[in-house]
Amino acid sequence: MTTPPSFAEIDVQGPDAETFLQGQLANDVSGIEQGQWRYGCYCVPDGRVQALLMIARPGVQQWRLLLPADVAAAVTLRLQRYKLRARCTISSHEVVADHGDPAPDNRARYLLCSI
Repeated sequence: MTTPPSFAEIDVQGPDAETFLQGQLANDVSGIEQGQWRYGCYCVPDGRVQALLMIARPGVQQWRLLLPADVAAAVTLRLQRYKLRARCTISSHEVVADHGDPAPDNRARYLLCSI
């Protein structure tokens, strides 16, 4: 029997969130319209991929990054380290998936299905 994967979500919100993520992620974040999502990756300066993720834009100044839970803490720490003077907040939490009847407050389902 296999264990289902666990995921975490990083929320980035604020007036400078788009500019900050554009400089940190290896894809065109500014091209994502509100209500859309795309695949992306987070790389270190020498180009090595640290995490593959999904980027959603549920609001004008709100971004959600869905990624494997085992790398979420390291990615959150690096994002906070490079935030400097950007006016945005970065928070993360683990996504709890209900493998039975999906609950209406299941954030992973909301992230993937409601956009």
